Amino acid sequence: MAHTDQQFRIVIQPQRIYRERYRSEQYRNGKRPPRFILAEDNDSKIRYPTIELSPNRRLLEHIQINSPSMTCSPPCIHGGTCDPTTAACICVGQWSGVACATCGCQNGGTCNPTTGACACVGQWSGTTCTTCGCQNGGSCDPATGACACVGQWSGTTCTTCGCQHGGTCGPTTGACTCVGQWGGTTCTTCGCQNGGTCNPTTGACALTCSPPCIHGGTCDPTTAACICVGQWSGVSCATCGCQNGGSCSPTTGACACVGQWSGTTCTTCGCQTGGSCDPATGACTCVGPWGGTTCTTCGCQHGGTCGPTTGTCSCVGQWSGTTCTTCGCQHGGTCGPTTGACTCVGQWGGTTCTTFSCETVAGDSNGSSGVTAGLLYYPYGVYVDSAGNVYVADTYNSRIQKWAPGATSGITVAGDSGGSFGIAAGLLYYADGVYVDSAGNMYVADNRNSRIQKWAPGATSGITVAGDSNGSYGSTAALLYYPIGVYVDSAGNVYIADYRNSRIQKWAPGATSGITVAGDSNGSSGVTAALLHYPFGVYVDSAGNVYVADTYNHRIQKWAPGATSGITVAGDSTGSYGVTAALLHYPIGVYVDSAGNVYVADYSNHRIQKWAPGATNGITVVGSSSGSSGVTAGLLYYPYGVYVDSAGNMYVADTYNSRIQKCF
Repeated sequence: MAHTDQQFRIVIQPQRIYRERYRSEQYRNGKRPPRFILAEDNDSKIRYPTIELSPNRRLLEHIQINSPSMTCSPPCIHGGTCDPTTAACICVGQWSGVACATCGCQNGGTCNPTTGACACVGQWSGTTCTTCGCQNGGSCDPATGACACVGQWSGTTCTTCGCQHGGTCGPTTGACTCVGQWGGTTCTTCGCQNGGTCNPTTGACALTCSPPCIHGGTCDPTTAACICVGQWSGVSCATCGCQNGGSCSPTTGACACVGQWSGTTCTTCGCQTGGSCDPATGACTCVGPWGGTTCTTCGCQHGGTCGPTTGTCSCVGQWSGTTCTTCGCQHGGTCGPTTGACTCVGQWGGTTCTTFSCETVAGDSNGSSGVTAGLLYYPYGVYVDSAGNVYVADTYNSRIQKWAPGATSGITVAGDSGGSFGIAAGLLYYADGVYVDSAGNMYVADNRNSRIQKWAPGATSGITVAGDSNGSYGSTAALLYYPIGVYVDSAGNVYIADYRNSRIQKWAPGATSGITVAGDSNGSSGVTAALLHYPFGVYVDSAGNVYVADTYNHRIQKWAPGATSGITVAGDSTGSYGVTAALLHYPIGVYVDSAGNVYVADYSNHRIQKWAPGATNGITVVGSSSGSSGVTAGLLYYPYGVYVDSAGNMYVADTYNSRIQKCF
């Protein structure tokens, strides 16, 4: 229906219209205009949409409306729909108002044109953009939604704390709570005094080092002292502790050593075998023949080895000298390059080519003794004439045997061939020494008869030329006491080793008494230079020097003509004995060649020693240098006599082997 005062359209579904009753005085007083209500047919569910009276208060009563319909004006927008019963817009989302034109989104939010959902700005959120997403006390800008943070909070949603060095932001104020000695608005102010520094994370105060630590050193925060690395030391770690020219690594302090220096501080020398490191360069100074970078190369030649600490060469064979380059082979012998064994020339033999090759020229080569013509029994003396005939003082057979060159038996030329002994002129009693002059006369030391007997060539008896013919003995000038050695010079003077009188007596041709030329004329013995002690052997050189085998003093004494004392030319002057090269042990026989070399029958050492003029040591030319005895060729067993012929052949009275050995 339409009214003339106000046009409107009412669309009503089939319903009945009822007049609302007045329920209060105010309505009766006309303070509110009456209204009509539309009631559904179903009385149990009453709705109360109203239709206001027009201003002229004309009422609609008892109106029957068939299928009424109402429309919204202005029309609904933004997805709103018109309610046909009320002619009101039903808006979506946050759209509202008569035509759904009013957006209900707050704080700068905008409504979606079709759904009405709010699109919020900044940190605004929620249905109507009224929820602020700023944290920790921050607030949203009403227009932009940007967070305005408090204190040291920052970031899009005020969740970033700007407090430094471990400080924390207050949850609502954003004020910094600092750790340790950190302070200030953002905990960047260190409160440590006196030059101390704050630990970056704990804020604990640490002292600082001055001057600052270098070379990788760190400052001890409690002592303000540098803690240095490796071998750096000193106030600021500037002193390098590497020794002997070593240098410290700039960062680790490890020593870089020079040469053969090594170890933590370059104090370990890598030079081996006793070598030493140069303090500045570390180069090895090796000892002895050691050489090479680390002194491990031995400079000993010819198979020699270096001593592990001294470097002294231990040479092999006959090599000797500092580097084993001196060959000890004598008489033209040569040393093997690696073994040092001597290769001797000619007839020289032995370890050092100083011994002769020996053969038995009288007696049994196997050492058998006896009285037959082919045997000897403990021979003491030996002499060889220019024809090579060997004269033997066959002592225990009391005879002198002559062996021609190459003979297998001897002939008796003095004494009894059957070995009988006695005082008669045709007999001998322990014939100890023999000498043959150029005329072939034999001079025999008739030991137990205490006399010297002269036997002419072919004679069957001898004549006494020194001592008592009847065998008396004593210490007077006319007597002898068990003479052993005998020598005759070119003038016919007889020199006698007057054994028990400890003297050397000289008897001129035809003399009835002798004179003492060495030792004490009265028979006193001793070790002083003027005395002898039981001499066994005697030799006189062309100058008249008398060489004495001073047997019990273990030495060879040389007495110049007219001298009152002798000098020691072999052995120890004080009477010491032994088997070393410098010593003798009961020397008995003595011979001197034209070069002045002294040959000694070293009785208890079972060897023949050769002493060069002025030498302090002898060399073994026959027998064992170590003093071993034996019966094989070249070995000796208590030798008594020694003789060297003009060809250099040596003849030895190998006494306890009962043979004469010729060594050549």
